Amino acid sequence: MMSTSPLKLSAFTVSLSALAVATSARADFYQYSISFSGGTGFSATGVMQTKADAPSSFLEVHPTPTVIPFATTYIQSLSMNVFQASALVGANNVVSDGVSTNRWLYFEFSSAITPTFINVDMNTKQSLTDPYYFITDGISPDGITVPYGSTTFNLFRYDIALSQATFIGSANEFTVTQVPSSGALGLIALCGGLARGRRRN
Repeated sequence: MMSTSPLKLSAFTVSLSALAVATSARADFYQYSISFSGGTGFSATGVMQTKADAPSSFLEVHPTPTVIPFATTYIQSLSMNVFQASALVGANNVVSDGVSTNRWLYFEFSSAITPTFINVDMNTKQSLTDPYYFITDGISPDGITVPYGSTTFNLFRYDIALSQATFIGSANEFTVTQVPSSGALGLIALCGGLARGRRRN
């Protein structure tokens, strides 16, 4: 997924063939936004912070999925908020302070040319009973597990009680924005507030 766009300093929206934010240097903070096809009005947003010693390209994957939480290697924080229209329907701080509560976390990132979310598997799961949402390019729309990157980024709703995943839509736009360090803390605080607001409802 190589970007053919010229380097810019401002945020821009790209197609799935170029999931990138235009900048010539690796940043510590990235804000993302995804819209999904299907006419249901679903979207997802979030913020990622890499650790100070993270390389320009890395794969973050849980080495032992039966054990949670676990200490991440490269990601300091990662949030995920899912909306239907303007309503928040799912939220989770997938990684907080270098610790992940996401059993199936799989996140491949590169800023070798321009920062790019290559492969993603993350969810909004916060309890053992409530339904949650997950985004992955490792499961096809018909629910078949496939090698990461062989399908597009797909959004599902998972019902724990029924052990059933329902396909919602495939990503049709992916925006990634470099967040200046001066505004990063406020953005992270906002995402944390969204997650806390969902738990109160």
